[in-house]
Amino acid sequence: MKQSKFYKGNTSLEYFGELVGSIGIWVWEMDLNGIHTYSNHAIKEILGYSPEEILGKHITEFWLDDDKTPKNIDWLKKTLASGKGWRNFPSKFRHKDGSEVIVESSAVPLIDEKNKLVGYRCVDRNITTQWKMALDVQQERDKLQKYLDVARVMFVVLDADGNIIMINRKGSEILGYEESELIGKNWFGMCVPKRIRNDVKEIFNKLMAGEIKPVEYYENAIITRKDEEKLIAWHNTVLKNDKGEIIGTIGSGEDITERREALEALRQSEQKYATLVENSNDGIVIIQDKVFKFVNKRAADFFGLSKEEVVGKIFTSVVPPEYREMLMDRYYKRVTDKKAPKQYEVEIERKGEKIPVGITGIKIVYNDRPASMAIISDLRDKKRVEELLRRDKSKLEEKLKIHLAELKQTNEQLAQEVKIREQKENELLKYQKELTRKTKQLEEKNIALKEVLAQIAEEKLRIKQTMANDIEQEIIPIVSRLRQIVPEGGKMLVDLLEDSLNKFTGVPGVLIPLYSRLSRREVEICGLIKSGLTTKEIAQRLNLAIT
Repeated sequence: MKQSKFYKGNTSLEYFGELVGSIGIWVWEMDLNGIHTYSNHAIKEILGYSPEEILGKHITEFWLDDDKTPKNIDWLKKTLASGKGWRNFPSKFRHKDGSEVIVESSAVPLIDEKNKLVGYRCVDRNITTQWKMALDVQQERDKLQKYLDVARVMFVVLDADGNIIMINRKGSEILGYEESELIGKNWFGMCVPKRIRNDVKEIFNKLMAGEIKPVEYYENAIITRKDEEKLIAWHNTVLKNDKGEIIGTIGSGEDITERREALEALRQSEQKYATLVENSNDGIVIIQDKVFKFVNKRAADFFGLSKEEVVGKIFTSVVPPEYREMLMDRYYKRVTDKKAPKQYEVEIERKGEKIPVGITGIKIVYNDRPASMAIISDLRDKKRVEELLRRDKSKLEEKLKIHLAELKQTNEQLAQEVKIREQKENELLKYQKELTRKTKQLEEKNIALKEVLAQIAEEKLRIKQTMANDIEQEIIPIVSRLRQIVPEGGKMLVDLLEDSLNKFTGVPGVLIPLYSRLSRREVEICGLIKSGLTTKEIAQRLNLAIT
């Protein structure tokens, strides 16, 4: 099995693999062909196989059958060839019993001593339970989202930090964003105008801290993608966990921008904005002397009458008896400049049917006399969705609790993984420092040995020169005289002696005292240096471990 350049042999890898395997982390390796070359014992817990059962087998043998498509296999080949690795990638595997297992996988490339890519080392953890819980939460969320998307009002769910965790289609339309652009973003930083942002955020924080009670109805502006302000009428409620702690809010908001513009238009000129009023989606009425003086088409439709049939009727005649006293009291207070609520909800009777509506009332001057103008909004869609929300609120809170618990568990696991990685990085740094120290020692010794060889070479040359001079000055003259005195039969031997002396270039035994000063290992290293080997090659030849 080829190893990462960060490990001398299998021992370090197995130590690391079994260490993290003890906390359920699967460490494994594969070559560039996708063949398993190593696995720790955590695979038994995650996939049901022993390490021996997967070694030598291709990774796709453990894929689900539906995933073994040419497209996925081609993706695998390109990924293995890229040398880039991956991080926190969800992958599906087939358990030994045939069930589906989801793991979160991260991998780093394995590089050999020649800096060549040889495979990948992977670290996987089992996230099957969290994955399925997330799918259940998503399904419940999608179900609730369908309810919310049919509403004609916007619904927004915020967590305790003011981040958007759910918004319906109407909310996205009003703000001008796609849902994906809003989820996870901070509501106040993205959707509240700067001029009121701090004040609104402060109220929200107090609400989350339990310092104030939620206000059933209030109005404030929002800012759209096009930097346009819209006025929204809000009805809010808080979300709580099992301990009764506030963990977020659910708000239903109605865009009353047009309504307010219509009111302002009527104040300025009834005739000028008659078309706008007549074609408004909300009912608009003017009440004076307790009777209807003006109604638009939408208001007449609410009452199930024609405009002509409505004008002149006592205004309380169109509501059930239980609302009549309250409406008359608020009418008198409004036209006499006494304090009265601007917004409230009542029901309108239409041919035996009770229709929930929202009323926004203001005082105006009509034909030079005080009057009350009311805008009537159909609340049937809103009430249906609110009823669905009331029934599903407990489910949503439970799913949010599970989601928060899962996030907490994930954060704890990530913290543990980071701690283990930091420990291994510190060990690696320690190994690198030790390698640097030993390399430096070897280089210093190499330099010293080269100096010894240089001295030996100089001594050898000096001895040769001395011997040559001694032979030439002392022995050669003696041999010449010997030739003159020996008989003719001995001159041949003299010639051979003289020829040998002339060819003599060194005396082997002279260098023995110098070499005797070195150890056998130093003599061996001297020979390797002389042969031109590098420091790394000398270390490998002499079995010197570099860790």
